Amino acid sequence: MINAVGRDIPEEILRKTGKEVFQGVHHFDGYVYRKHGPLTQARINSEGSKLVDSIHDVLVKCGIKDGMKVSFHHHFREGDFVVNMVMEEIHNMGIKDITICASSVGHFLRTVHTCYPFLFSAPAFALV
Repeated sequence: MINAVGRDIPEEILRKTGKEVFQGVHHFDGYVYRKHGPLTQARINSEGSKLVDSIHDVLVKCGIKDGMKVSFHHHFREGDFVVNMVMEEIHNMGIKDITICASSVGHFLRTVHTCYPFLFSAPAFALV
């Protein structure tokens, strides 16, 4: 069978592999298919409640220490001050050399220079 770039692909190979010939870059545009993900194991309430009393307690449980990376989920966007609250607590705990990995820092980056001048006055933080 001749594919979209003019190469002859033997039918025997197509049968053995269950593949189709290349039919062009846009052949599957709009094609709906089901993806199968990896097997996962549910762990429901395996160690009791995950609730804690404060951001400080969360950071202690996570084992925060100098030089770590702190990540924030991209849904914490525009007006959600989770990033600000966590970074303030990290600063209050005296943790240094933190790298912030966040896709949620749009609003944070516009306000951080007025809210947290220590980020720019000391080499303790890096924004990624």
